[in-house]
Amino acid sequence: MTNSYGAPATPAPGWAPAPPAQWGPASTGPNERRRRIPPKLAVAVAGSAVVVVALVVVLALVWPGLLHTKVFDTAAVQQGVLSVLRDDYRLDADLVACPPDQPVTVGSRFSCSAQIAGVPTTITVTVLSTDGRFEVARPQ
Repeated sequence: MTNSYGAPATPAPGWAPAPPAQWGPASTGPNERRRRIPPKLAVAVAGSAVVVVALVVVLALVWPGLLHTKVFDTAAVQQGVLSVLRDDYRLDADLVACPPDQPVTVGSRFSCSAQIAGVPTTITVTVLSTDGRFEVARPQ
């Protein structure tokens, strides 16, 4: 067998090309059409995401315990401790000093210092409720 030029003809291969893969895109060429997200859907999803993020930020700043920790007013605590020492325990107390920014966490404790009859003394304060009630221990 010869071709039109007189050379021997090359026999055709005895195999067929492999079929295309059954997974993945059918075409990877430049004319492939991509699905577009409708603009209204994109705006709705983005708007919802913005609302959720804004809500989380507002709650984090307002809700106690997230980013905003409720703390005692130092001057009010000092006045309250002094009042308990004088009125309830009938002690000659003055110059109460408590640490600033104590968190209002039920069960937490902190110490204040006071002068009782001219002697420096440490007083333990225990937080009783989230509304700011506290207990003043009798000085030792």
